Amino acid sequence: MTYRIRSKLTSECLQMTQRFILSYHALDVVKLQEDLVMLSEWSAQWLLKFNRLKCKLMHLQHHMHTKYHITHDNQEWNIQSVQQEKDLGVLTSSDLAVSHQCLEAASRANRVLGIVRWQLKALDKESFLIIYEGFVRPHLEYAIQAWTPYLCRHIDCLEKVQGRATKLMEGFHKLPYEQD
Repeated sequence: MTYRIRSKLTSECLQMTQRFILSYHALDVVKLQEDLVMLSEWSAQWLLKFNRLKCKLMHLQHHMHTKYHITHDNQEWNIQSVQQEKDLGVLTSSDLAVSHQCLEAASRANRVLGIVRWQLKALDKESFLIIYEGFVRPHLEYAIQAWTPYLCRHIDCLEKVQGRATKLMEGFHKLPYEQD
């Protein structure tokens, strides 16, 4: 008997919680749309136009299928929903994963290493340090505070670039990365 009462209370609590979350979500949607309307009115008052291509919407950590719009010059246009966006050189995805940013940073650094390797066949330690710290390392460390790699696979991805870089120094191309 008590089990049935508990399960009934639990299911009722879950239903109430779901209704609260849905109503809370609905209030958020309405509030955000009201803010967009106020922003549209402000832009019309100050004669500042929005660039439609730069207005984007990203849902973080959830996938809601809500549509928002902005009215400008008596035209209503929907804001584009995206899963990933690049801003100030840092890729941000809707799931807040840093995998794409890590791969892109490693790719840029590898391209620079390829150019260095193609232009300079053998480097001594001093020349290598100047070139590595000036051209390769900035690609690996750009905005690292925003996308800190914390998983082993992300750290390994960046360390592979460093291992490849150390192979450019004279006397280090045959040693494994751990001994460089």
